[in-house]
Amino acid sequence: MLDAVTPIEARRPERTLTVSEGSKTTPCSASECTLGSCPLLHELGVSKTYSPNSVVFFEGDDAAHYFLITSGVLRGCKLLEDGRRQINRFIFAGDLIGYSINPKYTFTVEAVTPVTLVALRRSAVENRVEASPCLHSAIMKSVLSELDEMQDQLVTLGRMNAEERVSRFLCLLAERSASMPAGLARDDLAQIEIPMCRNDIADYLGLTIETVSRVLSRLKADGKIAMPSCNRIVLTGRDRLKTEPGDIAA
Repeated sequence: MLDAVTPIEARRPERTLTVSEGSKTTPCSASECTLGSCPLLHELGVSKTYSPNSVVFFEGDDAAHYFLITSGVLRGCKLLEDGRRQINRFIFAGDLIGYSINPKYTFTVEAVTPVTLVALRRSAVENRVEASPCLHSAIMKSVLSELDEMQDQLVTLGRMNAEERVSRFLCLLAERSASMPAGLARDDLAQIEIPMCRNDIADYLGLTIETVSRVLSRLKADGKIAMPSCNRIVLTGRDRLKTEPGDIAA
């Protein structure tokens, strides 16, 4: 089993490790582009790298930048006064984070794996969006995609039992992994790397570490997954994991 997460306060001194200036590129001329491939964003931004468990920004920091993830996995979380933590989302390559109507960030973002991203000054992006329809469209798609993700997460936490939550999480991770070099997806079979520890998964799904481990063992016994190692899972019956709420007994 992977190590538990160190409390956020214990990691507060850790910040960016290296910084390099983003390369200049020509404006995007495509009729439709994605955030990950948009040359305008790379032109406006500065490339930064983060080591695992280092902090990109803290809840309460000035929301002065957007961040475009180019590689790696991060977690967005909130820490309660008594030390309990809720992870509200995992963030992957191609995602844009940091946009908010608030002047301060409303949650903390930490690196799960080594991460490379492009830091973009908020004012520069917002000024460029007005003159770039394709960039405006790409950012809107990112915002709406996150909204859909949050709505699905509300259903997961509010109405699904433990096995349904873990099953849904594995299917979602397989979908995100399918477009990455480490991912393999075809029909009902997907081999995925699990970059986050069991404690992260538990805090994302509103479960205990013991419950997560128990559910994974049950899914393995039922033939729905195989576990070559603690951080690698093969979905041997992917369609069987895609169940509606209430289909699996608690």
